[in-house]
This record gives sequence, C-alpha cells and structure tokens, in this order.
Amino acid sequence: LYDACLRLISRAAKTSREIRAYLVEKTDDPALADKVYAKLLAKGFVDDRAYALSYVDYHFGVRRDGPVKLRFDLEQKGVYRASVDEALGTIEDDAAQRNLAVLFDKKLPALHAQPREKACQTMKGYLYRKGYEPGVVFAYCDGRKGDFPAGEEEDRKAAADLAKAKRRLRDSALDGYALRAKLVAAMMNKGYRYETIKRVMEESETDASENDRV
Repeated sequence: LYDACLRLISRAAKTSREIRAYLVEKTDDPALADKVYAKLLAKGFVDDRAYALSYVDYHFGVRRDGPVKLRFDLEQKGVYRASVDEALGTIEDDAAQRNLAVLFDKKLPALHAQPREKACQTMKGYLYRKGYEPGVVFAYCDGRKGDFPAGEEEDRKAAADLAKAKRRLRDSALDGYALRAKLVAAMMNKGYRYETIKRVMEESETDASENDRV
C-alpha cells in the first residue's frame, strides 16, 4: 500500500486530503491506512505547505491563474488556510499586473468584432474567470479602454448591425415607435450603448430621407 502511494505521488504531487481519500479507497483497515499515511508524512512525501507553494508557482506563473481561483482550488484540495495564505503571499502586485497584461493582449484580437462596451464586459468576464479580483479587473480594463473598438470603427459596426436588424424586421407588421423600439432592443442585446444606437439610427434616417428626396 505504501508503494502504491509512492507510485501515485510520483505521477503528481498530492495533498493530505487526496492521500487520505486514496488510502480509504485502497484498504478497509483504518489502522493500516493511518500507518502508511504517517510514514508518508514522516518521509516528507506529503507536505501541504510545499504543495501549495509549488501549485501557486506553476498555476500563477505558467497558466496565469489569479489569486481568487488559486485559493478556491487549493481549499477544494483540502489545503489549510494558513498554507494557502502563505503561498498566495508570494504573489507580487507587479507580477499580477503582468499576468493581466498578457491575458488581456491575448484575448483582445477575438473581441474586435464586438461593440466597445460588450468587448469590455467580455474581457472583464474572462479575467474574472481566470481568478482575479473584480476590483483589480475593473481598474485594469478601465485603464485600457482605449484598446477596445471605439469611435468611427464602432459606428461602422453598429450601422451594419442596424441594417441587418432592419432586414430581419422588413416583413413584420411593425412600424413607427414599435419598430424603433424593436430595433433599439436588438441593438442593445448586441452590446451597443444607447448613445451609439441613437446616433447611428439618426444617421440612417437622415440618409433615408436624402435618398427619398433624390
């Protein structure tokens, strides 16, 4: 049983809780399980403090997971809070900002087809899921708002999406205020701000009036 535990640990480090669960699965003899666990502990093959430090070093440094996710993962694995706190305490603010920059730059190209506000919200959701504090994510994304689609580029996208929405509703019985409300709702569902929608709709109506006069 001891050798089986060593083989398990050789494939990937395990926490105390994981080893305990493995021993319960492998033997119905609690005394034997305790004896094997004590030997593993004495030999240093089970060390939750070292596990937490190594876990944070890899998952923060390589996978760029944030402190919130790292804490959750380690506590789910049964690591005591003191060891989790110590491991997370090795993360420096500058390193976290560098991770955010790498994650942001990697994700940004996939968001250029989205309206500015929706792209910003999508980015925030992505960084939240990577495990960074909401306040930290908000401040970072707010500081890089200029990198999201905006201005004339966003207006062109909005105009194209408005034209598509109009075509979809062309055969509906809606007109006047009801049609306008439906168009606004469709555009807001795509993530456009009301100010952008209003501006693009007014430009579209102006163009339509000029074409009618011609």
